[in-house]
Amino acid sequence: LACSIFIMRSLQKSMEAAVEGLIEDGMTGTGNNLQIYSALIEDLQFFWEVYIAPAGGSLCSLALSEDAQEALDAVRRLIVSSVDEVLAQEKTSDDAIPAVAMARVLSSVDVSSSVHSLAEALLREYTLTIYPNFRRHIFHEWACKEAKERDHLSTNDDYLVPI
Repeated sequence: LACSIFIMRSLQKSMEAAVEGLIEDGMTGTGNNLQIYSALIEDLQFFWEVYIAPAGGSLCSLALSEDAQEALDAVRRLIVSSVDEVLAQEKTSDDAIPAVAMARVLSSVDVSSSVHSLAEALLREYTLTIYPNFRRHIFHEWACKEAKERDHLSTNDDYLVPI
């Protein structure tokens, strides 16, 4: 749950800010948005180290559903391949690894949608598997709603309490 909240509250906002900065700079990174790009890189480093690192992230110790595990693996592959791509390109130049090139690759549509899919998969995992009281509650709510819509609710029904 914490990972999906971090993605939605911090990481996606950093990605959106980086995209806006890149658009403002004309995809060159010549403007004054280096702090935004650095913040995105820091957020992604935190995300990797704390949540999704294969050997030490908090998600590596959980038994995830197939859907959530596939989303996690996809995010790992995309981030690693994106960073490797930038590092390979930058080894040919003498400059340090530029934050602009890293931000451009890490805020791409592929990475952003993959991270969003992971957040959704983790939320589904939490609500349907890890915290089953939520599952029981939502099904109860749906049953009450259906019964209310169809007028099949009796006055002495102990199980279906109208909402």
